[in-house]
Amino acid sequence: MSGTDLQQLLSPKQIARALDVSESSIKRWCDGGLIRAEHTAGGHRRVPMSELLDFLKRTDRRVVEPAAIGLVAPATVRRPCLAGAVDRFTAAITAGEEATARQIGVELAVARVGMAELCDAVLAPAMHRVGALWETGQVSIYQERRACGIVEQTLVDLQNLCQPPEPDAPLAIGASTAGDYYSLPNDMTRLVLSDLGWRATSLGENIPLASLADAVQSERPKVVWISCSYLTDPPGFLAEFQAFRSQVADRSQIVVGGRALTDEIRKQLHYSAFCDTMAHLQGFVEAIKA
Repeated sequence: MSGTDLQQLLSPKQIARALDVSESSIKRWCDGGLIRAEHTAGGHRRVPMSELLDFLKRTDRRVVEPAAIGLVAPATVRRPCLAGAVDRFTAAITAGEEATARQIGVELAVARVGMAELCDAVLAPAMHRVGALWETGQVSIYQERRACGIVEQTLVDLQNLCQPPEPDAPLAIGASTAGDYYSLPNDMTRLVLSDLGWRATSLGENIPLASLADAVQSERPKVVWISCSYLTDPPGFLAEFQAFRSQVADRSQIVVGGRALTDEIRKQLHYSAFCDTMAHLQGFVEAIKA
């Protein structure tokens, strides 16, 4: 699946076939606002894939005929086996089969696997497996980097399936610390927050905490996240974090995560939440949003 496939506009006839309902029902739902549709110059209804996904979530419906909307796996008919999905996804990213990997991601989303679960149960385990293969010499470094790039594109696809947040939705911003160039945790965090209806902005990787503090003071987010997959100078990080917290703790909830935050380091930090999975992040933000 290419990135442009996700932007395709689906006709009522396609959606009717996919859901095994009448075309007139789809048109009626579009006209009634149940499914948000666009209109062509000729007045024909067209529904973006993201709008269909939102409709499926809101109405607890399932796709019966996935081929009608360009999906081919039976996983969209009922909730898929995630163990099988991670096997398929790992094989695809290891072999450099980008189209297959991205298709799997979209199929899981259409099957209503939540973004947090998708990250925790499929994407992250797949990358861990590829990393283990690299460490044991079973794949080359170029294959590991290529796999990372494919996962990044899959996350872009999934982000495109999220509904735009409301203008007054809570804001979250975050970044990886200085010396940390690993992008996937930031991308996953942004995706999960977007799926929950937040306005989420990743400021990227290798961001000094002093600069992140400037962003917090300027943007005033409800949540600020810090991803720490790698620390070049743990004592220096602790000092920077203390200064960061003194500037932002009265403005924002501080969420931290990442494999570099060992128990010893965490004991010296003061934060609102430590999230070692996207499910933990989801639980925390749902609690403070309520």
